[in-house]
Amino acid sequence: MNTADFQNELVTTGSYETPEDLRISLLNRILKRSDAWVYTKIIGNLCDANFLTRIGKFHMKAWARQAGMMRRTFEFSGAKIRIEGFQHVMDVKGPRIYVANHMSLLETFIFAEFCAIPSEVSVVLKQSLMNYPLIGRVLHSTRAIVVTRTNPREDLKTVLSEGEKLLREGRSVMVFPQATRTHWFEPSRFNSIGVKLAKTAGVPIVPLALKTDFLRVGKRIRDFGSFPVRAFAIIDH
Repeated sequence: MNTADFQNELVTTGSYETPEDLRISLLNRILKRSDAWVYTKIIGNLCDANFLTRIGKFHMKAWARQAGMMRRTFEFSGAKIRIEGFQHVMDVKGPRIYVANHMSLLETFIFAEFCAIPSEVSVVLKQSLMNYPLIGRVLHSTRAIVVTRTNPREDLKTVLSEGEKLLREGRSVMVFPQATRTHWFEPSRFNSIGVKLAKTAGVPIVPLALKTDFLRVGKRIRDFGSFPVRAFAIIDH
């Protein structure tokens, strides 16, 4: 399902689920369980996005389409994606702050496809991601709010000042208020940065519950792990 049809289904029904009759090419069926194959597809998607940034055409719609390409890459590789409760997201008017738990890099890859439906969106990201080849240039083009994760006081100032400015422009902000990614939901590890930004800017919070352990935390490179045989990406308001 392309991005336009995906977004239309979310707006119309408030939900989405990977079709059981998803058409997967023979090559994908043979190689989809190979981590190398999945990352080859991911790198190809990032190369496309990187090219668009170089020619100045990586706008919000292009970002959403690239997120859709990532979603399909994961679906063709065996992920079953389910989104529920999106009608509540659409009930919120104007810019908002999305606050979500953080399990893997998967949500960073795909969230723009659905969060971009109500309004343009920026995400609070750690500095190290901006230094990665290919993905760094792309993230710079999304007007991300960059934090160090080493100086909480300065990070708070950055998020409050830059976040409020973006929200005043009508752009929403995505916050993952955890110190690190975990494969379990642990509210005690959430910080209050999203709430503080919402109070400062006077905008509503939209909470999202994510289960995206299809992509595991990496052993050598934390952001890039392996893909288990069976997993789900569930995004629920």
